[in-house]
Amino acid sequence: MRSTSNRRIAHQAGLLAWCFCLCLCTVLGGEQNALPADTAIIRHANDTLLAAKRWAGRLTANGDFPLAAVGKENIRTIGYSQLGDLLIEATPFTPLSQGALGQWDGVDLLGILPEDQIASHNGVPIYSASSIGYHPLLYAPVAAERVEMLAGSDAIGTLPGLGFAGMNVQRAMYNTARPFTSMWYHQGAGDLVGGHVTFAQNVTRHSSIAANIRRTGARGAYQQTDFDAWNVHLQGRMIASSATEWLLSYDVSTIDVDPWSGLAKDPYGSVDVIETLEPRTRTTRESMRRHDVSLTHAFAHDSDSLLHIATTAYASTDALRRADTLFDGWYGGVMTQVAARINSIHLQGGARVQYTNPDTSYTQLVSGAPSAHSWAKATFGVTPGLNVSSSLRYDGGQSGGVGYGIAAVLQDSMLRVKLDASWIDPGPTATSRGLYFAHALLRGSPVDIQAIAYYRNVNAPQKSYGAIVSAGTTMGNLRIDALARGIGRGDSVTSALTLYANVSVAYKYATASSTVEIGTVIGFIGDGLLPQFDVTRRSFSTLPLVATTMQHNGVSFFSHIVVGSASLRASFENVLGSRWYSVAYMPEIPRQFRLSVDWTFVD
Repeated sequence: MRSTSNRRIAHQAGLLAWCFCLCLCTVLGGEQNALPADTAIIRHANDTLLAAKRWAGRLTANGDFPLAAVGKENIRTIGYSQLGDLLIEATPFTPLSQGALGQWDGVDLLGILPEDQIASHNGVPIYSASSIGYHPLLYAPVAAERVEMLAGSDAIGTLPGLGFAGMNVQRAMYNTARPFTSMWYHQGAGDLVGGHVTFAQNVTRHSSIAANIRRTGARGAYQQTDFDAWNVHLQGRMIASSATEWLLSYDVSTIDVDPWSGLAKDPYGSVDVIETLEPRTRTTRESMRRHDVSLTHAFAHDSDSLLHIATTAYASTDALRRADTLFDGWYGGVMTQVAARINSIHLQGGARVQYTNPDTSYTQLVSGAPSAHSWAKATFGVTPGLNVSSSLRYDGGQSGGVGYGIAAVLQDSMLRVKLDASWIDPGPTATSRGLYFAHALLRGSPVDIQAIAYYRNVNAPQKSYGAIVSAGTTMGNLRIDALARGIGRGDSVTSALTLYANVSVAYKYATASSTVEIGTVIGFIGDGLLPQFDVTRRSFSTLPLVATTMQHNGVSFFSHIVVGSASLRASFENVLGSRWYSVAYMPEIPRQFRLSVDWTFVD
């Protein structure tokens, strides 16, 4: 394990590297022009590239009702440090923040914990063949066009894996003949510093290139919580005609981190200085390296009917080093996704063949012959305001199974309601399990309301259930938002309902090109039982659960300023230093100042 002095030297070296990158951004930026927030629609008189296929890489279509979707125009206005942090800030789902930096943060999706969630980019599966799970630090949100959160029948019928919930990241799209440069910077407590530089340009009338480079690192506020991570994303896009295009992408990610499993004693009742609190377990420093490459051909026919076909060849390799032990693995395959609309019927489906060569000494994956996978979803427009859909999935291999689901969506100009039921049968030796939920969204009235209620049964008698309700209203320049969650976990012997709530009040002033917003937020967690993170297994254990006491996260203040193409967000969080934690024994950092800057340039 490296010494503290070596880690500080590495951290300072990273800071110097990003100072150079940010200076380079400024030089490339030159005389910047005001741009809209969504860089995908940047247009100039001399732009000549044919428009990219907006549907390519998305799993949801117009009229679908996903759990949540975060576009890049929203991403740039949120103060976050990594993908897990973004999901906590941008969605209403239950946070699973470990309180430290560079860890496996995420959200609970209707009772589905992160290790059971399916992850993909442009529909291509992403997971670790050498470890367990997928570290959120491995993907840079700034390189995303859109992040989709799916559950139930949508997950069964569109995601590239057998699971009740998950996330798909659509690759960013650019279209500008002039050199496009964008930078993102973030800082926080524990010497947390992050930076991201994006460069893109149309090369010819039919092609464009883009490069994203990101670095994040921190010394850490608690013992054994420093980390260093780099992300590089390269892509080339060629649009052969109005009907076809090619996309080649390559990602490389590196992470050096001290895996953190929380504190040895209850931090809420502790009066010790946070820097001296002992970790619950001492772990060996880890180094992770990952490479992802994919080549996609997209074809579209949009005349009297709709037909979209995307075929992708992909391969991924990753390695995990602990002390002198190396775990590595890889997987690769070919996948085809099809979407067709004929009158009031919308069909989606896909199939893939994949070979996986995991490091079986560490993971639970099984290597061997290629495995086959297929999935389909059919949506029928029964009436102008009622859609009914059905999904079916088959996953081959020893860890495969069958999934199926049904859903109905009722909608008008103000109200959308979705009822969804799905089931997974993992095989003859396991018990079938199901997820049932209702999702309602009311917009256009004085108060915008969103509500989700769900019940999930796993291998009996375990279960999880809950409700999420958010409401917001605007009164002149004043915006008020409230969010409440009731989350139940356990079995017939040990179970409890934990309540989460927070309220935000903000004043917003806007002109044609600038916006200033200032506000405050306070949150609560009631008595209950919370899952605990096991860093060795990369999982949040639900049994046995850990009891908590009622707590609040102090008061946080935030400001958001947008001037032309520049966005700045600053926040002073957990002002009262109450050491709120949303995963047992993993406290949020008290009295933390965070700053995020997003700035776009066009020369």
